Amino acid sequence: LAAGIRPELESRDISRLRANMVRLVHEVRSNDGDPAGLLRSWLPGRAERRELSVAEADLPGVLADDRLILSGVSDKRAGMSSPRIAEGYIDAQAARKFFEDHFAVDADNSARANLIAHVAMVVPPISPVVIAADLSDYRAGREDRQAQVVLDNWIESRDYDEKLLFGRSRP
Repeated sequence: LAAGIRPELESRDISRLRANMVRLVHEVRSNDGDPAGLLRSWLPGRAERRELSVAEADLPGVLADDRLILSGVSDKRAGMSSPRIAEGYIDAQAARKFFEDHFAVDADNSARANLIAHVAMVVPPISPVVIAADLSDYRAGREDRQAQVVLDNWIESRDYDEKLLFGRSRP
């Protein structure tokens, strides 16, 4: 819904998703809201999050590879782009070859990871909600605050299909 696509679901499931979007908007607008925590609780299994390492000189190639759909800190809408890290979604069937092509190995700790790959059976359309969820996965104050900013900017921009996103229960 946040990406402007109506999922092929039953009407009651669409209504539930719309109610969740209204709740998310209220969470973003609340002074004591925690939209990052809410997204973590709603979307924990959207993909397998892999923390990997590649040679720093290879990062431009990783970022340019069409198999990696940029999200999280690598999506421009996050306002956190860095040439030192690549983050995005990759189809589970393409992941092994992608990792081999870029000599990606599991990072020995989170601080050394410079490739965050969200390996998914179905790569979701990248919306501000997905970007914010990816930022929230870092479980760090800076990224949680930026998730809030991403969502707030998106809500304020009204760059979405209000009827599709909220139905009759507009926030």
